[in-house]
Amino acid sequence: MKNYPKLMASRLKYWRNRLKCSEKYLLTQQILRELRNNTPKNISPTEQERKDFSNYLSHHLAGGMTLSLSSEYRFRKVKVSEDSNNGLHYVTTDTGYRLYFRRNISKARIEEMYNNLCMEQDQRSPHNYCFNDPQFTSHSVLADVGASEGFFALKFIDRIKKAYLFESDSEWAEALHATFEPWKDKTVIVNKLVSNTNDDNCTTLDNYFGRNERPTVIKLDIEGSEQEALEGTAGLLHTGVVSDFLVATYHRREDAEIIPEIFKNNNYTVKLSPGCILLTYKTGFVPGELFEFRKGICHAKRWSQL
Repeated sequence: MKNYPKLMASRLKYWRNRLKCSEKYLLTQQILRELRNNTPKNISPTEQERKDFSNYLSHHLAGGMTLSLSSEYRFRKVKVSEDSNNGLHYVTTDTGYRLYFRRNISKARIEEMYNNLCMEQDQRSPHNYCFNDPQFTSHSVLADVGASEGFFALKFIDRIKKAYLFESDSEWAEALHATFEPWKDKTVIVNKLVSNTNDDNCTTLDNYFGRNERPTVIKLDIEGSEQEALEGTAGLLHTGVVSDFLVATYHRREDAEIIPEIFKNNNYTVKLSPGCILLTYKTGFVPGELFEFRKGICHAKRWSQL
């Protein structure tokens, strides 16, 4: 036992050296150097953003898109319950409603997923769809394209007239039906890809809403296919019936430049979410690069609605 402190010190030194040789540690150090030299890739964070990123990365490893909020949400305890009627797990949200998750996901994974959802939609997050206060009223019709588990639509379901939930992953359908059962008279779940073509698996928004009540708000977050989806929304864009578009711009490098121009050419005013998202090789969005800073969300508002 006399050698125990030395043994522990040796082991700590060993793991510290292992850490300093890890890819994530080396990546973090590279990001810090470029932040301090004010040479980050793609877009340039503001001075305050550089300080915030630097302060965080001085004590944590890179790995999350919204770094400054990661430590606040990562280890937050969330109660995950099971519905005995359908066997699905759910979390009770801050609004008191049940948010169901698809089958065969562990409780630990659900806790992590729910914390990430809350972190992304925190008012301080560059991933927050509602950073520019889109208006949801009793006359609003929401098209949630890339609905996934339905977290976004559930926040506003009491306020709006109707919600169309587009989710191509059929494994989420059961969970979405369970979540929106109390509002089944004003929700439609569409199990199709939204793109610029129409076939058995895909639909354009112009085609779909040519046969249904047209939306007033469209949220679009579909893993890099946002431009193609907007190509299939030309009619809705031209008519101006959609007052608010909330579109993810961080999946592809050029989206934060191209997507706002699409809206400006159709008489929309545009704002990009404040702050920026750090994408690393771990996220899979930056082929050929170790990391980039990108803008998160574009809010386009029809000028006549201002």
